[in-house]
Amino acid sequence: MRILHLGAGLSPEEVNGVNSVVWILAEEQSRLGHLAAFLLGGDTPVPETEAICEARSIKTFWVPASRLGYHSESVQRVLESFSPDVVHMHSVFIPAQATLSRLLHRKRIPYVISPHGGCSPRIIERQPWKKWPYSFFIEKPRFRRAAAIIPITQQERNHIRAYAGERARISAPVGNPIRIPEGVSWNGDPGNCRKVVALGRYAISQKGVDRFVEIAKRLPTAQFCMYGQRGPAKELRELIAGAPPNVSFLAPVYGAEKWAVLQSAALYLQTSRWEAFSISTAEAVAVGLPCATLPGTEPMWEIFQQTGTGFSLSCDLKQAAAEIGEILADRDSRQRRGAIGARYTRENWSAAGVAEAMVQRYEEAI
Repeated sequence: MRILHLGAGLSPEEVNGVNSVVWILAEEQSRLGHLAAFLLGGDTPVPETEAICEARSIKTFWVPASRLGYHSESVQRVLESFSPDVVHMHSVFIPAQATLSRLLHRKRIPYVISPHGGCSPRIIERQPWKKWPYSFFIEKPRFRRAAAIIPITQQERNHIRAYAGERARISAPVGNPIRIPEGVSWNGDPGNCRKVVALGRYAISQKGVDRFVEIAKRLPTAQFCMYGQRGPAKELRELIAGAPPNVSFLAPVYGAEKWAVLQSAALYLQTSRWEAFSISTAEAVAVGLPCATLPGTEPMWEIFQQTGTGFSLSCDLKQAAAEIGEILADRDSRQRRGAIGARYTRENWSAAGVAEAMVQRYEEAI
């Protein structure tokens, strides 16, 4: 099958969950024998991106693009030369994808959409003065023209139905692909490690950076380390300046350094107020690192509750801090949860298994 993906960044190391999914998915589909390709916006190829894609057997097409769309003649040449069986669009509210969807519809080239949580009421309800007209005239028609819309979870499937209506063709859910290097695993701690870590963007409201700091204030005997990209926002600078001494805000980590951070911690803490599917948390689960999450980090909080793969904390931050203190003191419980989580990942989020399931959704849609 010839699969053209939209939504990849210039590097698999960008701190963006959607970008990570697209890169892993395309590489795994290539390993399965399919021809996976990226449509990338740019007048000239980026050598570093080309080299990474070549090493992963991913084909690249560079097309001049603006925020509103791809260069018409260039993208038509790509469609004619590559002749995709399916185009996979990732994310929502991207005008260039909406413009391309109309061209694909005219040419009878099927496309599918992975919203990656973009239909969550929390997101739809933000800036309604802008999202309502865009949804009515542009995004919902794109959804209804799609051969399939592929959710991550059943909860997201319900969100998509509520947003796009009964005419939208929504497939059965497919989880996100998680891949960890061979031999990387959390081996537990000697009993005195009290390092709590989190990875992600420093988006205060969504990622709950303020909740991370508040919990740390209530548990001064533990070390809290957040790794991510800092923004210029004044609110973030003030939050960092007012954080207690047991909180460290560090640069993002990639590759071997990221796995070393996860292997050396006692607990991973997810404090987001909303998530479609936290890649960083899933990677921590896959390594076998015990994970704890506050309510709101859907669907992880529910998965942890239902499967015992992690710890579901109280919504009260004072109580949550006390619960984390008890978790850190109970090494055996953490090791049991970590082992269950690693097994759950292999059974439900393996990169190869997700890639196969995704191809099945394409075939059903076509």
